[in-house]
Amino acid sequence: IEFVPDKPKCLEILKNHGASSELIEHSLAVEFIADRICNSVECDYDIVVASALLHDIGRTVDNSIKHSVEGKKILQRERVSKRIQDAVLKHIGGGLTPEEVKNLGLPDEDMMPSTIEEKIVCTADNLIKGNKRISIKDQIERYRRKGLKDAAERIEKMYEEICNMAGFDIDGISLWNEEKKESL
Repeated sequence: IEFVPDKPKCLEILKNHGASSELIEHSLAVEFIADRICNSVECDYDIVVASALLHDIGRTVDNSIKHSVEGKKILQRERVSKRIQDAVLKHIGGGLTPEEVKNLGLPDEDMMPSTIEEKIVCTADNLIKGNKRISIKDQIERYRRKGLKDAAERIEKMYEEICNMAGFDIDGISLWNEEKKESL
């Protein structure tokens, strides 16, 4: 039976698979941003939170682009909901086209975010580098500098879609540690 783990269970799964403190911090930062987006968008909150927390679990096995595939495998073994497995598989950049999947030597799977939950996780991840907030503009520019123009355009388009659904510019969301500094 597949299940949707709550936040403590997701953190337990990450730790049981040897996630570093840096990976856990990154996952918590992505979850924080995703949570803020969920407050303004109609979506399955529990799927978004679990997917955001577990999106990089594959990095416990592989630090390349293949980490999303490895993450899906781990979550299959853990019997985590297929919806979360799919969000983990599809969170790379702005998603990967079938041609990119083939060129990267990845398994022939759909790796393009399509549900609102997948898009929220993907977008939240694009707003975090390590455990720091990065502006969407800087993230898009990073992709362009790497020569990934199509991916940069997909990231921007998805970001705009989420902003439109949320009704505000989500680039204005700061992290909990930044919010504390601002209030001092």
